[in-house]
Amino acid sequence: MLTLPELSTFHCQLTRIRETDLGNIQQIIEDKPFQTFLPDLYDLLKTEQGCKVFFSSFSKYEQEGSGLLWAIRIGDLLIGFVAIMDIPRNSTIFYAIHPLYRGKGYAKECIKAVVSWYDRNYSGHPLHTEIHECNKASLHVASCCPSICIMRK
Repeated sequence: MLTLPELSTFHCQLTRIRETDLGNIQQIIEDKPFQTFLPDLYDLLKTEQGCKVFFSSFSKYEQEGSGLLWAIRIGDLLIGFVAIMDIPRNSTIFYAIHPLYRGKGYAKECIKAVVSWYDRNYSGHPLHTEIHECNKASLHVASCCPSICIMRK
């Protein structure tokens, strides 16, 4: 069993997602770049029921010790999320930031915090991500953490 660690960065807190975050998450997924670069996740999250299934899946993964899902917050406001799944055998990280908060460095500092936590706890187990070749911003964020194995698609 894993327990979701609360992490802090200079600007953000990484905490558990709450049901009250659903509106902000839907704003993130309704954004065209999200739909373009994370189409499978969009297909799952495009309905309220899909979001609830996603959240409950990560509760199950946490109990099984195979995955974690953090809300990225500034104060009490959810501005994005980051998740690691398939821990430790094929650990994969993915993330998204609300369109109004992109380009401000929040994703980079939060990904660094999550990867640092992962490296401390799962040393020797690689962490993967798959990023679309045209998603320059996400490639830049992931490249700030040399321990992430980036697969371009």
